[in-house]
Amino acid sequence: MSTWIAFGVSFVFVLSALGMATAQSVPAPGAPAGASAAEPSTGSSVPAPHPDPIPVSGAPPQLVVSHWWAGSALSTSAANVSAGQVSVQITIPAANISAETRQFYYVLLSVWDNAGSYDQIGLSNTFGSWGFTYSYTTYCASGYYYDPDYFTLAPGATYTFTMAFSAGTLYYYVYQGETFIGGLSAATGGTAFDVSSFYSCDNLTYYDFTDYEEVYYTHQVAPDFSFLFTGTQVDGKAPSLGKFETPGTPSRVHLTVSRTLTAIDNELFEMLYTGTSSGLVYLPAGTTTYHFSVEAARLFGTSYLSSCPATTTGWSISGWAGTPSPSFTTIETLHISPSAAPGTYLEYLSAYDSRSGDPGCSGESTFVTLEVVLT
Repeated sequence: MSTWIAFGVSFVFVLSALGMATAQSVPAPGAPAGASAAEPSTGSSVPAPHPDPIPVSGAPPQLVVSHWWAGSALSTSAANVSAGQVSVQITIPAANISAETRQFYYVLLSVWDNAGSYDQIGLSNTFGSWGFTYSYTTYCASGYYYDPDYFTLAPGATYTFTMAFSAGTLYYYVYQGETFIGGLSAATGGTAFDVSSFYSCDNLTYYDFTDYEEVYYTHQVAPDFSFLFTGTQVDGKAPSLGKFETPGTPSRVHLTVSRTLTAIDNELFEMLYTGTSSGLVYLPAGTTTYHFSVEAARLFGTSYLSSCPATTTGWSISGWAGTPSPSFTTIETLHISPSAAPGTYLEYLSAYDSRSGDPGCSGESTFVTLEVVLT
């Protein structure tokens, strides 16, 4: 395995460099005055695998220990169309993931174009960073031009990801509300998207138009967060979508798909800040306690949750009693060392599924991040 990883890292850097050499930074049509696109980099700064086309049958490529896809694809009853623009909205989980150095997965809108390029846009958890992702390919995905982390996305923010063809050029745009965040353009050889249920080339058949997650590395069986695709559009219209998942998808992953949304629930339960509490607080140095409120919500099945904080040395979190079953709300107290120097501190409140009701800090879990800035 170590031999393959060394080869894979080299392969990624070569392809990323190619992608950056051919992609161009562009302003978006109608962008507000002063808006500018992200500047192209010289290549990916992280050894992350490229997103692959999704096989309709058979095992996924044997490239990593875990590799699976789950989400929605164009319904087989939907008409095949040639489209000039596709888009989707995705909200970034409201969590600082800088400690997730062993996590990597994509959350993407993908579609083939009429030149046989597999075109993709969305986000990634790139070893502890929420990043904007794009990709396009040579014919039948024989070569990849991509960056898993072209620029950083903000936790908790909702973005609109758009791909559009104009005059034979593919454009990638990212908006937060009405604000243009960044983008780039690429020459795939195509002039329109081939919006279909399936795409075949080189004697293989793949899913075509899809909203999905593609998972490579997680410390649990699935990502720590659930994802919601809303407002999926093809030339301004909502397509008809249906569920799909590939071999290897964990049984705990639940899909809810309609014409307007695709929900991918990777968790059996989740934790959210409630009331006026939030994941970022500013406190004067010397503060010794801070109170916040967290809701634990049930998604699927029955869980009994143990509280397992991970805090800065000399700090602690208290308030959680026993192993309750969600849904419930708990008032927590962060105890801060009185000698803590001004600076930024990341504190984690994790909930582990105890199942039998016995306390424990192993197995399936979720967490909230409390980012404390002492001034």
